[in-house]
Amino acid sequence: MTNPHYFPTLRQDEMLYSGVGRYTDRVSVITPQRIIKSLFGEQHGRAVFGLPGHIDSLIENLPEGHHYTSDEIIDKHTPFPYYAPFLPKERVSIVKDAMKRDSAGKVVSTLGNNRTYSSGLSLTRAKYCHGCADKDRDEYGEAYWHRVHQIPHVLVCPLHRCPLIKSELVLHSRTNLYQFVSLESIYNCKDEPVIANEDLRFEFLYTIAEEANWLLQHTSFEFGPERLSYLYTTLLAGMNLTSHTRTNFVNALQLVDDFSRHYDANFLSLIGCSPRLDRKTTWLTYILKKPFAFLDPILHILLTHFLNRELKDIFSTDMQVNLFSNQQWDAITVDIDTKTSTSTPNSKTATDLSDYPIQLSLFTSEQISSASDTSFQDKQANIDKIEVEEAKYKKLIDDVKSVKNRIIETEYAHDERPKKISVLRLARELEVSTTKMYNLANPKGDIQPSAQTLSEVIKEVVESSTEYAIRKIWWAVRMCRRKKIMESKSNILYIIAGTDNHRTNPEVLKALDEAYEWLENHFHD
Repeated sequence: MTNPHYFPTLRQDEMLYSGVGRYTDRVSVITPQRIIKSLFGEQHGRAVFGLPGHIDSLIENLPEGHHYTSDEIIDKHTPFPYYAPFLPKERVSIVKDAMKRDSAGKVVSTLGNNRTYSSGLSLTRAKYCHGCADKDRDEYGEAYWHRVHQIPHVLVCPLHRCPLIKSELVLHSRTNLYQFVSLESIYNCKDEPVIANEDLRFEFLYTIAEEANWLLQHTSFEFGPERLSYLYTTLLAGMNLTSHTRTNFVNALQLVDDFSRHYDANFLSLIGCSPRLDRKTTWLTYILKKPFAFLDPILHILLTHFLNRELKDIFSTDMQVNLFSNQQWDAITVDIDTKTSTSTPNSKTATDLSDYPIQLSLFTSEQISSASDTSFQDKQANIDKIEVEEAKYKKLIDDVKSVKNRIIETEYAHDERPKKISVLRLARELEVSTTKMYNLANPKGDIQPSAQTLSEVIKEVVESSTEYAIRKIWWAVRMCRRKKIMESKSNILYIIAGTDNHRTNPEVLKALDEAYEWLENHFHD
């Protein structure tokens, strides 16, 4: 078969599988096997959803004038960047070479998979987000499979903060062995979400989605995983989880105890990452002793946030340089103590706003003043600090209150399609890290009154799904009036506003009636 004369442009964050699926929709008269042969040069190849092979052959077989390279396909249209930072640089090169020249089976074997210490959650069906699908349809005329949605532990959309939907596409089944299936061809608004609504109480689900998305967007790291073991151990020393005389001697039993208290047991079970019960072979100890082993990135994400860090902190050049500039890091070994355990609670402090103008603490003045061995000068300094923090909290409260009006006014002035006012969006508007904003919205323990007020303000400003749907409906009728297009109610609800998942919501339907009545009364104004 001759090379194709057409191949669709791959969208942002689109899986290569998705692009081939959209190509298949346009040349449906060709059998799936012939499509694989014409694109990848494999006589008996299969439709690979995750990490494909023979990408060099694909590049050679694409129509003349295309701009793609094999590295660009791997970095921007496969999930490989999610795994790459946790692989030694030598193996990254080997895996990428296998993706370029060998079959998908060789790619997986080259990547490696330690079954004992991988997570218990696997990707069995392709996933998608209704919000992203609607957005893609508006912008491109069709939906497509997004990379970040296909990461096994990503159960919510990092953009729309809603549960991902489990599609009809069953992966690794004989039915779809050779077939590249596009999302548009099987899109169904009645598909079920991958998790129950009650599981949305786990705020860390959103953090996982954001961290996975961050990994996919960053493909170049100066430092590899060979330094992670020592970096983790150094941070554990700051939490009193190593020996007082040997900072590379980790108390495994206390580490597992503190880790288990830090994360909800039901949450760890949901994502398949509970530490092993025997504790001596838990992935927590393995990740410290075996930095060269292939471990699921979710395990690094969990440990990183247990250490009160984000991935961008762990892989930042500044942190790595500060820790390793004077160390013979390649000679460091980590010893694990599984014989003793203490009841000392986790020493990790409450959330702070380190990237806001002045660092804020969630502790009360009573907690600070009751600290042992505190001199009069130290107590006075703490009182001064509390006063400063109170002022900064009040400023942040005022900023949060003003954000919603500013966002709405900006969208209204430019006729922009509304975007949901979420905790994520607040964090971006205020230039505060997303994780810290989530923690500020949901503080724990005994906190300052200002911190409680801030939490209430954030929850008041953040839009519910119903509020967001109503705001989109009013935007839609304004657009109809401005463009002098009298659409039906159903078109406004389903197509323009994109709120079809609220078609039985009485509040939304009432707002639709009011908005449509306004449109009829003011259409000719």
